Amino acid sequence: MTDNGRSAAPANRRDHRECDALTERRRIKVEHGSERDRLSQIIEGSPVPTFVIDENHVVTHWNRACEAIFSVPAATIIGTRRQREIFYGKDRPCLADLIVDQAGEEAYERYYGGKYRKSALISGAYEAEDLFPVFQGGPHWLFFTAAPLFDKNGTIVGAVETLQDVTDRKLAEMAFLASERRFRDLFETMSDSVVILQPQDEGTEFVVADMNPAAEAACLTDRDQMVGKPLRDAASAAPLATAGPVSTETALATLDAVRRVWRTGRPESRFSIQHDEGGKALDCRNTHFIRLPTGEIACLSEDVTERERNQAELEMAASVFRHTVEGIFVTDARGIIVSVNPAFTRITGYDEQEAVGQSPRLLRSGLQGDDFPGILWESLKKEGSWQGQIWNRRKNGEIFLEWATITQVLDAQGRPSRYVAIFNDITDLHRKDEQIKHQAYHDALTGLPNRLLLSKRIEQAIAVARRNGHGIALLFIDLDHFKTINDCFGHDMGDKLLIEVARRLKSCVRDSDTVARLGGDEFIIVIGDTSLPESVSHVCHRILKSLRQHFSEPEVEVVTGSIGISQFPEDGGDAETLLKHADIAMYESKRRSRNTISFFTADMTHKMMRRLELESDLRRSIDHAELEVYYQPKADITAGDIYGMEALLRWRHPIRGMVPPDEFIPLAEEIGMIVPIGEWVLRTACRDAMGLHAAGQRLHLSVNLSMQQFRDPDLVARIAGILAETGLAPEWLELELTETIIMTEATQSIEAFNQIKRLGVALSIDDFGTGYSSLSYLTKLPIDTLKIDRSFIQHCGHDGNSATVVSAIINLAAQLGHSVVAEGVETVAQLAFLRERKCSMIQGYLLGRPVPLSEFTTNLARWGKIVAALASPIA
Repeated sequence: MTDNGRSAAPANRRDHRECDALTERRRIKVEHGSERDRLSQIIEGSPVPTFVIDENHVVTHWNRACEAIFSVPAATIIGTRRQREIFYGKDRPCLADLIVDQAGEEAYERYYGGKYRKSALISGAYEAEDLFPVFQGGPHWLFFTAAPLFDKNGTIVGAVETLQDVTDRKLAEMAFLASERRFRDLFETMSDSVVILQPQDEGTEFVVADMNPAAEAACLTDRDQMVGKPLRDAASAAPLATAGPVSTETALATLDAVRRVWRTGRPESRFSIQHDEGGKALDCRNTHFIRLPTGEIACLSEDVTERERNQAELEMAASVFRHTVEGIFVTDARGIIVSVNPAFTRITGYDEQEAVGQSPRLLRSGLQGDDFPGILWESLKKEGSWQGQIWNRRKNGEIFLEWATITQVLDAQGRPSRYVAIFNDITDLHRKDEQIKHQAYHDALTGLPNRLLLSKRIEQAIAVARRNGHGIALLFIDLDHFKTINDCFGHDMGDKLLIEVARRLKSCVRDSDTVARLGGDEFIIVIGDTSLPESVSHVCHRILKSLRQHFSEPEVEVVTGSIGISQFPEDGGDAETLLKHADIAMYESKRRSRNTISFFTADMTHKMMRRLELESDLRRSIDHAELEVYYQPKADITAGDIYGMEALLRWRHPIRGMVPPDEFIPLAEEIGMIVPIGEWVLRTACRDAMGLHAAGQRLHLSVNLSMQQFRDPDLVARIAGILAETGLAPEWLELELTETIIMTEATQSIEAFNQIKRLGVALSIDDFGTGYSSLSYLTKLPIDTLKIDRSFIQHCGHDGNSATVVSAIINLAAQLGHSVVAEGVETVAQLAFLRERKCSMIQGYLLGRPVPLSEFTTNLARWGKIVAALASPIA
């Protein structure tokens, strides 16, 4: 072979290889093209909405099902990235985009929250369900799956996403859940007790399957304790139909009734009633046993106690109507008499047959004037009632004067349906002019002279004293804490106490002296001659001693009074001046300690002026930023750390300097400023606590509530608003109330405390041991903490009684599940005493004094070291 022949052979082989490679590439391209065509045909023919994007997030396939569901033609989206806008109405990735980006879990979580999951069938695929609000025709719920597309090297070159419209299923689920919630809400909020019983052993036994809150309340038990309990045991432990203890016979009768209803399917009902010793209905119930389609038995217990009582009250009202001494007649809306009582007949002479069907003009005397009926009816229409004197004529022609009260009764639509007239014959009273004068010059409750007669008596006494050359004295007596007595026992009992006080005051002075009532709990005694041997002080002490004697109605062991004394001629020469100065002296007694006497001095006027100035300044203190909140640390000596702080109000007066809290806080309560000041303190303290939290000092905050704040109907809303405004979590706030507040407001304390507790705020009783707490209320109130008053802590080391009280409070708190804080701890000996009795939470000067927030923050580290040292047992 020639040289040219040898060189041509390799070249030919190279040409053949290149030709073969080109042929293979064309074959693969044809096959890939065929695969893409087949994939396109499969996607296009699929009834499931499907689209495909490439590695650049560009849509490459958008089948007819997608066009139908989104109303977007394939021609307008293929080759674009509009899938984001179509799905969400804004530029945010869809599930396929995240797969192409090979996003991490945090991206899925950010865009889909808890509504996505990895596919259990396809590796690398994700599934999600979401609401898409931008669809034509309204929002749609879609279930969608996105899976990666790989090339032959395993590289993601795109993603395919399939969609399923699950709106109907989702709406059905939501409707079902809403229906379930409605029925559950109905079950939970029904006022009737409902207990669901599940049959066992073919209906021979039943167990409690469920019960609503009304049943829990009626059964005096908890649902979790009752569910699963056999009916025989449940009925004995907590009644299903009545309140109070249930006998074995009653429990068996209930079981028999449930068995019959389960067997026959016919509902049964039972009525039960319990009375107290006086015959009053305590608990009346209609109980219905119904078999449900599920085979369970529903026990519905309706409390009809109020209805039975109303019926009894109606019967009593009818009895009163028949037997009352006041004449009563009732007319219809046209003013025609429809009913009269026997007293009507006794007073007017007309019997029922003669009066019914007539107009009240039957009694008209003609003495009232022609315009009187029109005035009366106009007042009735405008005010709904009328009261006054009417001259009327009896059947025998005799004229009589009656005191009448006419009341309009409205029907359910607010239209007048009846008019009720109640009247008394006051003819004799009218004729007794002296008695009318007595009413004009005397207190209606006590029969004592009133202010009008008192002024005349004082002027008369001054005139006699000037003529005879002797002195007189005015005693201004104000009962201490009478409002508390009124609130605790009611106004009726308060009135009875005032009547007894009036009687005792009269027994302490001579017949020639005057005892008068100004109003409320204020009394004045005029001693007409102070030159007699018995001194004014002796009379005052006799009065105080008399008041301290036991009262039977209401049951009050001790009533005290504060007495202010002014004298003629030293303290004034007329009634007005003497009364004013006696009032000032009485206030001085209140300020000093109560239950004492004070003679007026000129200096008291200056004190009163100081008080008035202080009151004026206090009203401007918030706006002038003079009030400050100090904080005192609270420590846990067992844990060895500072766990909280108590907010304490201080007033830095621009002229007087620091005004003592015991001087301005009672004044704020008296003048009604304590509610806005208390709200300011709570807001400031919560804001400061949040600042400490932000700085890493997460301390519990304690804030005191006053009596007036507790009575504020908007208290709970104010607390919630301040917490929301400041951002302080409720569990970091504790509100402190004194025993006096809790027991004075006992009737509303439980509900008010429960409302506050529902906010998540903790509650504590401050100064515990100094009031008169009822142990029964302590078990009912949702209290978290008892704070032992500092007076017991100060003496617990050397006073056996104080030590006993402190130990008893600690044991009581432990039994009730309350924590206990000892306040006023000042010595190591007191700390050792508390440690020995396992009281670990303390507050007092031993740890730190109340200081402004800046000093509090600075001292936290030092206080922490002190607490850490105190945490070690004392040698």
